[in-house]
Amino acid sequence: MNEVLKEFQETLESAHQKLYAMPAALTDAPWAQGKWTRKQVLGHLIDSASTNHQRFVRGQLADHAVIPGYHPDAWVEVQKYQELPWLTILNLWYAYNQHLLGIASKIPAEKYGNVIQIAGETFEAPLQWWVTDYVRHLRHHLGQIFSGLDSDDTTSG
Repeated sequence: MNEVLKEFQETLESAHQKLYAMPAALTDAPWAQGKWTRKQVLGHLIDSASTNHQRFVRGQLADHAVIPGYHPDAWVEVQKYQELPWLTILNLWYAYNQHLLGIASKIPAEKYGNVIQIAGETFEAPLQWWVTDYVRHLRHHLGQIFSGLDSDDTTSG
């Protein structure tokens, strides 16, 4: 898990610098034709952080936790990320992920085997899988935000 946590931290720092420097015109633009805008993708990553916050905490509190799922498109729509200032979205995303990194860094090794299941679904996986998947998911969507902007692939998934 040390490598995953190191990757998480490095991804946050690298992406934060690049996101902060992103021109406003790009944040309002879809990352690809017919896709979410970069604001909406970063908003989705806030929603993902919120969802995984529950997983990281509740997954430590029970041997088998059943946690509600969510519908990403609906969450992005209801929260109107597109209407918010970029720095508001960015600052919340960064702070929330710093908090998640802190939680993930302190998970006792014996808790990584605790199982998490999404309510209403049959798929379940140990907490270690969810932490690793969160970092993968984060990097995937950051790759979308940075798509076509430069050749630095440190945040692409």
